[in-house]
Amino acid sequence: MVKVVLDTNTLISAIMFGGKCRNILEMGISGKIKIAMSQDILKELAGVLVGKKFRVPTPVVQQTIHELSEIAELVIVVDKINAIKSDHDDNRILECAVSAKADYIVSGDSDLLSLKNFKKIKIFSPSDFLLKM
Repeated sequence: MVKVVLDTNTLISAIMFGGKCRNILEMGISGKIKIAMSQDILKELAGVLVGKKFRVPTPVVQQTIHELSEIAELVIVVDKINAIKSDHDDNRILECAVSAKADYIVSGDSDLLSLKNFKKIKIFSPSDFLLKM
């Protein structure tokens, strides 16, 4: 089975707006792909959802994180990575993908997308990932 790491923005888009990102998340829910996440990704996601932009109530965020934890493979990050200097949070995505032995990272982030590959992990936009699948 294909193993995928969704970056935080992809997860937020899936949860808040639907569309292509939601389609990818639903592929994980239905078992067509395996989604891998780390505690760092879940922590960042929770922080953004409760933050000033979205202001999702804490109990709703806690339930969302719980549900994501149930469908995802929770990965313990083994090695720290510092490949992206401009946004250190992007390195948490790479760390999760490497530790999970993921096949793909799905991201809309230009720093991640510019890599195209990282240690044999392909990095695709949501649109390109859906075309691939």
